[in-house]
Amino acid sequence: DMMIAGSTGSRLHPIKCIHAAMWEELADGEGDPETWCRPFDGNRRGQIIGEGSAAFVLEDEDHARARGATILGTVMGAGSSCVISRDGAPDRRQAVVNAIRAALSDAGATVEQVGHINAHGQGTRRCDIEEALAIRDVFGDVTDSLPVTALKSALGNSGAGSGSLELAASLLALQSGVVPRTLNYTQPDPECRLDIVHEESRPVENRTLIKISVNGHGQASVLVVAAA
Repeated sequence: DMMIAGSTGSRLHPIKCIHAAMWEELADGEGDPETWCRPFDGNRRGQIIGEGSAAFVLEDEDHARARGATILGTVMGAGSSCVISRDGAPDRRQAVVNAIRAALSDAGATVEQVGHINAHGQGTRRCDIEEALAIRDVFGDVTDSLPVTALKSALGNSGAGSGSLELAASLLALQSGVVPRTLNYTQPDPECRLDIVHEESRPVENRTLIKISVNGHGQASVLVVAAA
């Protein structure tokens, strides 16, 4: 009838921090560090490490209503994929494409039924391009008018904790009828042709979202969730 599902991650832990510094593209700059993470922006320089966790109570709808639970949304479908070439090179673009299509199929949904995308939005040069291309591969011309938010701009990258945190942010924002804004997005990147929600949170009527998560090893997961 009921389960708790969540994730946690601390990339601020000294060992994890060293790993990130050695192997990943970290943002740097001058002035306020809160402005350094710029997902999909033409001037992005890398990711910001962080930490955090979030958990959800997942249960049958009748069970939730019987106990008077506050229902935030319904999980409609899920998909995952891992794509690596024979020489060991990850293909994040194809992994994200596969995971989105699998999740939409599981949900019985079309691309036109999605109200917004909560992107992985790492803020690194290559990963953002690959994710943007994957979204366009699946959504085609719908991409031009499909709101996309990237919340690592506000929360940093906590690794395993990020997906749950970012999904929670979209669900809570939709309680007020908006898609949360992406911070630090000022210069569109022609290689990331997405409708990025920025400056202000955007009012929406369509309350169905997809949440994308992907890592550097070619693994991707996607949820389709309909906010209550």
